[in-house]
Amino acid sequence: MKKNGFAPVLILVLAVMIVVIGYFFFYKTPIKNQQESLTTVNEPYKSIFLGVSKIFSDNLDPKIQISYSANGKLYWPISNGAVATIGSSPGIQIGSLCGNLGDENSLFASKMDKSLTKLGEYFSANNFKKVIVNPYFSTTPFSKSDLGSVIGYQSDNQGLMCTLVFGSSCGGKDVEGQFFRSGSLNCNTAENVNKSISSQLDYLLAFGTSGNALDMVDNYGNYYYFFSNSLIGPGAGIYATKSPAGWIKISETQDYLRCDLANEYKVPHQLKSAEKCYDPILQKNIDNPN
Repeated sequence: MKKNGFAPVLILVLAVMIVVIGYFFFYKTPIKNQQESLTTVNEPYKSIFLGVSKIFSDNLDPKIQISYSANGKLYWPISNGAVATIGSSPGIQIGSLCGNLGDENSLFASKMDKSLTKLGEYFSANNFKKVIVNPYFSTTPFSKSDLGSVIGYQSDNQGLMCTLVFGSSCGGKDVEGQFFRSGSLNCNTAENVNKSISSQLDYLLAFGTSGNALDMVDNYGNYYYFFSNSLIGPGAGIYATKSPAGWIKISETQDYLRCDLANEYKVPHQLKSAEKCYDPILQKNIDNPN
């Protein structure tokens, strides 16, 4: 009798243990790992990233996936509305698994609105101001945007600038092939941002367009390849060359450079994304002969 009475109790205990272990594995592990990965990050970035991570895990998704990068990219607008790309900007990448429910999109958007409200309160409490003077930064709620949100924060007291970029579509995949919505928060010092903008100003004024980030991907001699996009929308590559007379835009395209243009401007195949060119007669990409 004792043996028969003990078995149900043992089964119940094991079931409870499985539930508890499963809860901590699926819900708590990502945040624990994220906190461990941030322990070596220098202040003030460490406090900011931990605070932002907690906001998203508490308000958006308890299974949020957070990863840290010391060499991320911060995006900041200049006077003509073009957006500079600031490399070597510490940051965190944020991933939330996409669901399969019919109302999942609206539910996610609602949670994002709440998360971004909390985020604004957090930055305000830490002497940051939300930047709203430039059309590049979002002024409408996440739920009212078709593509997502781009939000800038700046602290004059701390000399820091931060940008949050979060898309609304399920575009990224993890190692298991599951779709994620993804975003990032990157920060840098005002000194570094201003120095980087000064070094980019020449081509930002030549090719930058209002609301689009411009990133120099590669250059070979006097030839350059840029990428221009809105961060949460489509983009295009820009092939250009520079002479003593100034900049020349060879082509702006989402595909390879046309071969006739590659030949006319003698664009070298060593330039990234110019290894091949598109032949409109053959209607296919071929090796760039230059």
